[in-house]
Amino acid sequence: MSVREPMDRYLSPAQAKRFYDRLGSRQDWQGFFESPAINEMIAHAAFESAHSVFEFGCGTGALAARLVQHHLPANARYVGLDISGTMVSLARERLKPWSDRARVLQSDGSPCIPEPDRSFDRFVSTYVFDLLCPDFIDQLLSEAHRVLLPGGNY
Repeated sequence: MSVREPMDRYLSPAQAKRFYDRLGSRQDWQGFFESPAINEMIAHAAFESAHSVFEFGCGTGALAARLVQHHLPANARYVGLDISGTMVSLARERLKPWSDRARVLQSDGSPCIPEPDRSFDRFVSTYVFDLLCPDFIDQLLSEAHRVLLPGGNY
């Protein structure tokens, strides 16, 4: 007999949208908690050699701005996706200085990534998967694999 986790432990797309629309810019207050792990990821993900980065759950665009400003080559492009209209607006505003190579899209709540096959060499998602149900994660990982170039990282 397998032990199953209760489904109410996870956020539905509608619940995530409502929560993050309300949370807004206060999300950045969690930096003290999130920064050590993000610093480790940046140290080991070879962003300096990336040509294209896709971020699922980009939030306020804090990671995106950090990558574009300090870690990605000047010709690298970034695409972020978030379900929250509030977060999308905040991320777009934060990324305005790099609007020629960074864009943010609003998700429809599905695990589908609205980008062509094999179009990114990095897939990033921080502090999102723990909120998602296992079936959604499986579908999203399939999508990540689809949009990654051969040899891409996630």
